[in-house]
Amino acid sequence: MASNRETRIQQAISDYETRRYATIRAAAAANDVDRKTLGRRLQGGFSRPIARETQQLLSNQQEQMLKQWILDLEAQGHAPTFVQIRDLVVVILGVSDKPPTIGQNWIPRFIQRHPEIRSKVGRKIHALRLQTATPESLTTWFKHLNAVRERYNISRDNTWNMDETGTALGVCSNSIVVGTSNTTSSYIATPENREWVSTLETISAIGRRLRSLVIFKGNALQST
Repeated sequence: MASNRETRIQQAISDYETRRYATIRAAAAANDVDRKTLGRRLQGGFSRPIARETQQLLSNQQEQMLKQWILDLEAQGHAPTFVQIRDLVVVILGVSDKPPTIGQNWIPRFIQRHPEIRSKVGRKIHALRLQTATPESLTTWFKHLNAVRERYNISRDNTWNMDETGTALGVCSNSIVVGTSNTTSSYIATPENREWVSTLETISAIGRRLRSLVIFKGNALQST
């Protein structure tokens, strides 16, 4: 929203300076911006983010780099937690010769200033599964699936999907992380080998559901 507003202000400034509109009021109305704001900017005033930059803990450029670091880490399967973000900010402040002090609400306010990111639940997933789930491999898989359905004339009523999820015993599998605002949760890659409880969920293409099946590790194996 803020970037869109700034774009409209810049367009209004250009329209007035190139004499597309003869008055500030006309240029402001054409671009849906406040007339007083446009007048102040034409007189050399700064945008709100730039004007407040000296009051911020990090500069605008540093905040942009921090936001991109968060998005890059999530794309690699390692969305950072609040603690990790706080540790990096302390390092940045040290390099900038500023006191390494961060307020308790700084990270939530940082997220509010950047709508591209948000806090959400990080769900653990094995690193190999995350690395192989590429757009190319998924596209190829669905092509094979549709070919099988067409070859054997399988109806939607007889099309079922089963998904398995595991819970590591004695391990908190979910945590709050920060990542892109386009999703409500983020997968966290983990190479850990632990004892798991498996849960199987099944649903058909028309919405029919089967009862979930929970599988615990057995104490003994029956060879028969």
